[in-house]
Amino acid sequence: MPMYEYACAECGQRFERLVPSSADADRMTCEHCGATEVRRLVSVFATAKANGDGGCCGGGCCRVN
Repeated sequence: MPMYEYACAECGQRFERLVPSSADADRMTCEHCGATEVRRLVSVFATAKANGDGGCCGGGCCRVN
């Protein structure tokens, strides 16, 4: 289930939601004021690249014991 980030056009608040399908992502309401005019934002996400020594954490690889 993907997590999407939204911004409300009425109150300006940002919030995140786990959305079961992309169709549900288009029918979102603001959790702060209840407005129906919200827009989905492009979110930044991180991934970890695993290697033989452990996972990488962005700034370099960390050893996992």
